[in-house]
Amino acid sequence: MRGICLKTHFVRSLYLVAAAFALANTGCLVVAAGAAAGGAAAGYAYYRGKVCEAYTASIDDTFQAVHTALGEMGMPILSEEREGAKAFIESQTANGEHVRLHLHAQASKIPAEGEVTRLCVRVATFGDELVSARILAQVGFHLAPVGAVAPTAARPASSPVIQAAAPAPATSASPSQTAPPPLLPPEPEPVRK
Repeated sequence: MRGICLKTHFVRSLYLVAAAFALANTGCLVVAAGAAAGGAAAGYAYYRGKVCEAYTASIDDTFQAVHTALGEMGMPILSEEREGAKAFIESQTANGEHVRLHLHAQASKIPAEGEVTRLCVRVATFGDELVSARILAQVGFHLAPVGAVAPTAARPASSPVIQAAAPAPATSASPSQTAPPPLLPPEPEPVRK
């Protein structure tokens, strides 16, 4: 009985190998492989279409900065949603491409930074890196990017800021001017043979 099962299994395997060779010879296998590669390329292009930046700011401040930046750029707000530490804003470019902005706030790993909000921008389906970067830069004018600690974060709020005046140069120049830069040494004369 066991010999019959092995023989049946072997025959089925031969049929599968023959079918694979037949597909390869007709070109269907190449078409299937091309379709898989095209789908992977489209997926990768979609993945690369989202551009993100993190800001040392609360979700409320970032949400307001996005509104301000879009207004400054003349981009209308088509819809928006907010729920806790997440928000979504939809806008469009001058030529009608949809712009989707996703905000997500979380506590920073650096205690002095407080809350960090990640803003991701996608223009159309596959993205437009230049437009996304321009939007993120405009939002950045109103917020501090992660890593840039505000000067007030390093000192208590009640301590005054004292700036020391720079020492005056010890030259005969007037106090409003700096000393001239030092001169270069003279070039050596060429050696003659």
